[in-house]
Amino acid sequence: MIQKQFENSTIEQKIFIFAKIYPEASSLVKDQFGNYVIQKFFEKGTNEQKVQLYQLLKGQVQDLSLHTYGCRVIQKALEELKDYPILQEAIIQELNDTIMDCIQDQHGNHVIQKCFEVINCSKLQVIIREVITNIRQLAFHPYGCRVIQRILEFCKTKETDLIYKKLMENLIDLCKCQYGNYIIQYIIEKGNNENKQNILKVIKQYFVSLSLNKFASNVTEKSILYSDDKYKHGVLEVLLSQYCVDNQEYFLFQIQFILYLIQVLELSNQLKMLLEIMLFKDFMKRRISIQSQNYVNTYCKRKIFIKILFQIATENMCQLILKKIELTIQDKISNFQFKINKVIIRKNIEFQKVQIHTFLCINKICLYD
Repeated sequence: MIQKQFENSTIEQKIFIFAKIYPEASSLVKDQFGNYVIQKFFEKGTNEQKVQLYQLLKGQVQDLSLHTYGCRVIQKALEELKDYPILQEAIIQELNDTIMDCIQDQHGNHVIQKCFEVINCSKLQVIIREVITNIRQLAFHPYGCRVIQRILEFCKTKETDLIYKKLMENLIDLCKCQYGNYIIQYIIEKGNNENKQNILKVIKQYFVSLSLNKFASNVTEKSILYSDDKYKHGVLEVLLSQYCVDNQEYFLFQIQFILYLIQVLELSNQLKMLLEIMLFKDFMKRRISIQSQNYVNTYCKRKIFIKILFQIATENMCQLILKKIELTIQDKISNFQFKINKVIIRKNIEFQKVQIHTFLCINKICLYD
């Protein structure tokens, strides 16, 4: 109510409301609801009122920056004092002795991020130097990684070159880190081309192992989305050169990425056929064992593999695989129902595809090649 009334008031009314509230402002800054009133004063108040509020915050910036509600007021002050750069700098100076504490705090990190959003980086050199000095610690930190991204976003090459260099020294570990991977994703998506290409070069080299990691897989996916065809072709070459059928986890992953790359790249018919033959041979080497302790997991992976295989195989190859499977079923299994549906998959694919659905009717069935 107070916020709305203040926002729609005349200058005289704002002066009256402010005069009534100001004596309680110190306690309102840290109040769950009162902090919104102070923020509204910063946003819609007169210039004189904004300066008065700064005087109220002076000397308390460190404490308020680490407070659940106080940090919001500090952020609003930094944002709304843009016409008073001297006051903005004064707020930053109060933070200089506790930069690392703020960056690694769940509330304080938002204050540091706001500094880079609203203030020229040339005036934030103390913070930048502190980040560079502790880059490894912060890059792996849940809040520190956010601050690094803001520096990369708002600062010029001069301020960021050293940060990029230090990040490259720990690139693989950052990709696999729960928090560090976000920094690498940001560079791939929005970083300058030179740094992006340096990162993509390393990611391509370790594409398989990174893609099997819970967090690094986000980085490899981003590398495909924000790269040119030359990089995608390079990834496909890596997948084929490191192709492995002995390790099922590697195998299923590689099949999925090969499928994806075939969809996004213009590949020759000869290469498509080569991939199909390779996949077909490996497919027929695999088996399902319901007696296995890990049956459910194995069976689900097998279904995924079958689906992927038939998405990229030509119609002739599909029929060849189906014929082999039907013969295997007839020889090895009784009471096993097998259903085949021909469907058109994806509007950009010209030939028919086959999707296989299997229904198990009895227990203890083993399918061998």
